[in-house]
Amino acid sequence: MSAPGWMPLHVSEYLADTGHLSASEHGAYLLLIMHYWQHRSLPDDDRKLARICRMASDDFASARDTLAEFFGEGWTHKRIDAELAKADEKYEKRASAGRKGGIAKASASIATAMPEQCSTNNTDIYKTEEDTKANALVVEPSPASTTTCPVAEMVEAYHEAMAPSGCPRVAKITPSRKARALQRLKDCKGIDGWKAAMAKARASPFLTGANATGWKADFDFFLQATSFTKLLEGSYDARQPVQRPGGDRPATGHAALLAAARKRLAPQSDGGSWAADVSGAVDAERNGSGRYFLADSSH
Repeated sequence: MSAPGWMPLHVSEYLADTGHLSASEHGAYLLLIMHYWQHRSLPDDDRKLARICRMASDDFASARDTLAEFFGEGWTHKRIDAELAKADEKYEKRASAGRKGGIAKASASIATAMPEQCSTNNTDIYKTEEDTKANALVVEPSPASTTTCPVAEMVEAYHEAMAPSGCPRVAKITPSRKARALQRLKDCKGIDGWKAAMAKARASPFLTGANATGWKADFDFFLQATSFTKLLEGSYDARQPVQRPGGDRPATGHAALLAAARKRLAPQSDGGSWAADVSGAVDAERNGSGRYFLADSSH
């Protein structure tokens, strides 16, 4: 075990023990005990000790006996050994407390995840099989829980309802998707409510592509609070055609012209010249008021 980067120095005791040292001997002694603290020993070699003290060999030889009085046999130092033992004990206590705290924290995280029945490890467990046997979402079991993940059930219900219409399949559940999915699950009172919502989506022509652009709803669309609320309220339900008072709406534009042409030419058409008669009759020109009129094909 390496020594801490700090070393305790009891100033009053140090000065009491070293009052007889010269300035150079003070420096040498401090360098020796710092090396001892860092490496937990000193070499029993005068040449190496001189280099540690930053002294010439002759200068170290003159100070050697004075410095050696502070050390035991083999240049050991009982006081520093005792201080190192205290530091090691403190370190081990803190390390042990840290390990216990980490275990407790991990246990609390697992306990928090269990009620949701979906651990954070499930955020990246979805993948689409590429073989020809299946193209469904594959859910690997979470090591933290053996229960079914509600988000996985939501994805399966979405696939069952919307995949036949060609809506995009879910390949991955990100943490953001998971959080929004669990919130929508609360909005619809559980998985049964979600399945009922997916049934409404499946019956919606607009959400399954029967719109001006051919757009189809994906999983993220249903995770949006506004979109999901509208789905539950029936805003995307199929609409029945509204019967206007007085019958069908009258035709306008070219449709009106063709209808008038057919009506006008029907009594005189012999069948064979129908196309030519209609071509002559539907000669539409715009007058100053912007209204259309038929050319008189009888002349």
